Amino acid sequence: MKEWIKESKDQVSAFSKTARSMSVTPQEKQKASNAADGKKAYIRYCEHYLKHGDWIGMFSGLHEEHKVVPTCIAMAYYPDGTPKRDVGVFYPDIDMVWSKGMDETEYGTHENREYSMTETMALTDKQFTGDM
Repeated sequence: MKEWIKESKDQVSAFSKTARSMSVTPQEKQKASNAADGKKAYIRYCEHYLKHGDWIGMFSGLHEEHKVVPTCIAMAYYPDGTPKRDVGVFYPDIDMVWSKGMDETEYGTHENREYSMTETMALTDKQFTGDM
């Protein structure tokens, strides 16, 4: 991870030098400035990961070549018991990444729908009523 930060800092230095150069076109200066800003953000993501243990970026790797796949750690369900899913997220209950063409009826099982109830209610440590 630290070598990723070092490499990115070297790239920021090179992009910043290009952005300040008088021998390049304004378009090239703007591209270099944008690239330097992007690398600075990537450095912040790496430092955040080292400090907190959470990766907050969409890409990882020395040159940001790997797309990060988010993982679902707590399932959410519709009132009828059908799981809520987002495209591009890994779900451990089906052991795969949910894609656009998938249909819940092919993957949903009764074990996954154990939270299905006839009425909608919140499960809390205390029961609250609307009476005052």
